[in-house]
Amino acid sequence: MVTSPDGFVRLTLDDVLSVPFKHLVSGIDEEPAPLPCGTYTTISGYTEWVSDTQPKITVGWDWIIAPADGGSHWRRIGLPRSNLLLVDTAQNDYAWERNLVVLATVVDAIPWQEQAKTAVVERYAA
Repeated sequence: MVTSPDGFVRLTLDDVLSVPFKHLVSGIDEEPAPLPCGTYTTISGYTEWVSDTQPKITVGWDWIIAPADGGSHWRRIGLPRSNLLLVDTAQNDYAWERNLVVLATVVDAIPWQEQAKTAVVERYAA
């Protein structure tokens, strides 16, 4: 595995699925301005995960805490950000949009919510 001159790490989807990712950092997005009392708001933030491989693969995404069945659920919003560019078995690059859509399915398969929640609580609860 090498970094290409354009900065991307290129791997097949099968190779990516065998790479363990670990939590690096998570944070909460700042509210742009104080909101009046009673205004509906959401809590949103970001999380970044990295591989233990050389070169490092980074994958980050935004999330919100959404209401679900009388409680709440952390879910990804938008497409991820990454230095990873998927290639097919012939080593041809995926189109960028397809790359991000497929990476989103990989992210959704990672059990990230509890680790991100723990990191946010530790970071902001003081």
